[in-house]
Amino acid sequence: ANGKVDVSSGGELDVFGVSSPIAAPGSIQLTRGRINFGNVAVNATKTETFKVRNTGKGDLHVTIGSLQSPFQVPGGGSITLAKGQATPAISVQFAPIVTGFVSQTLTVSSDDPKHPSLPVTVSGTGK
Repeated sequence: ANGKVDVSSGGELDVFGVSSPIAAPGSIQLTRGRINFGNVAVNATKTETFKVRNTGKGDLHVTIGSLQSPFQVPGGGSITLAKGQATPAISVQFAPIVTGFVSQTLTVSSDDPKHPSLPVTVSGTGK
């Protein structure tokens, strides 16, 4: 809303409802919502990867969560993605120390107004 207002002879003008333009938001997309490591030998390590993409019109601020042992996210942390940009491959590791099935949820958070967080289910079986 652009316009022109002339105020003469010392009059006052109160302006309400003026705001700065709002930047277009980023939009988060994961290349995988589930990582199944399958059977992994006890004391061995298997690595899988996924990426986060910004499919929106503005910047996207992303935070990769963490996992408990026997899973690990070595490259976790925060990153800003420009429009159309993707993260490098994000590694998730499974290193079982006992036999049995294990499952956890990795949370990927962002400032996407429609999807402020997305889950990545990780699972595997120590053999």
